[in-house]
Formats: sequence, structure tokens, C-alpha cells
Amino acid sequence: MTDRLRPVWTLEEANTFLAYVRRDRLYVLWRLLVVTGLRRGELAGLKWVEFDPMTGTIRIIRQRVVEGEDSAVREKRPKSSNSIRSVMLDRETAAMLGRMRPVGGSPYMFSDQTNMPLRPDNITDRFNKLSAAAGVRQIGPHQIRHMLVSSLLEPHRRTPTTRKPTHSSTGDKQRTTPPITSETRRSAGPPVLARRVSG
Repeated sequence: MTDRLRPVWTLEEANTFLAYVRRDRLYVLWRLLVVTGLRRGELAGLKWVEFDPMTGTIRIIRQRVVEGEDSAVREKRPKSSNSIRSVMLDRETAAMLGRMRPVGGSPYMFSDQTNMPLRPDNITDRFNKLSAAAGVRQIGPHQIRHMLVSSLLEPHRRTPTTRKPTHSSTGDKQRTTPPITSETRRSAGPPVLARRVSG
């Protein structure tokens, strides 16, 4: 497989993964990843103040990134201005967040066992280990963003794949999935995808 062609999960694989991690301490994080396609840094940077249980939305305003020779984690604004957004959750995921919301403790939605915010690279490592244990492909959390579009907008493809985006001025006309735009996020959003996963 070339560097330009990377796999994405089928819905069957997503369901298998979510069923396997049901009892994992970070299950709600994995469910959010699958049904929203949030970046790993956005998941790591989520704070409880950005969750509105009344509307069932989360506000994405930061990401945690690994940078530099010392692999330090730094907090930044999201990748682009369009990445600052509100994400509507399905009812079940919103209810799960509401039940796990702590009184006191870490301001971050997801933390490690020492109550420190998660490192994005640790999210990837854990995701791939759980994927292997669940018997599904180890594609990395970033490719889940493409599954969101592939599975909903191209439901009849047997083996969804996506080409790595390029920065060419002419664009990649051979891309196998449509680019993730604000409009595709709205049409292929969490409430729709959540009805197709059983985790």
C-alpha cells in the first residue's frame, strides 16, 4: 500500500471495536471518536465547561499536540478557524457524558489514572492496542474522521479507503472519499452515525 492510500474502517469494524471496549475506562472517549470523528488532540483537550448537557453539544476550542524534540505536549487553538465549532451529539453519547461528569476533579473531560490530561500520542497507542485485541485493523484514530464520511455518504462501497489529502493547487481528483467540509459534517453527523453503531 502506498503512502497515499490508507484504509478506513467499515461500520462492522466500528461496531466490533465499540463492543470490545465497552468496559474500558475510556469507553466514552472511544465512542466520541467513532461517532464524531474528532481529532485525537481535540479529544485530549476537551474540558467539562465545553459540554452543554441541555443542548447535547460540545464546543471544540483547543487541541493538545505533541511537539519538539522533547515530545512535549502543548495546548493550541484547533487546526484552522473552521475547526473551532460546536458538535451536536446523539442522545446516548450526551447522556453518557452527563452521567460521568464529576463533581470536582480534573477540568478535562478525559484524564489518565493520575488525573492528568491525556497525551495525544498515548491515545493513538491505546487505540491501536485495543483495535488489535478486538480483531480489527489498526488504522489509527485519524482515519476515523474519514470513516464518518465514507460509511455515511458512500454506503455501498465494500472496502472504504481514502487517499491522503495533498496541498496541490490542482487538488487530488482521484480521492476516494469526499473532503470533510462543514457541510459533510452536518449531513454525516454524530446523531446519524450513532444510529448505525451498536457500541
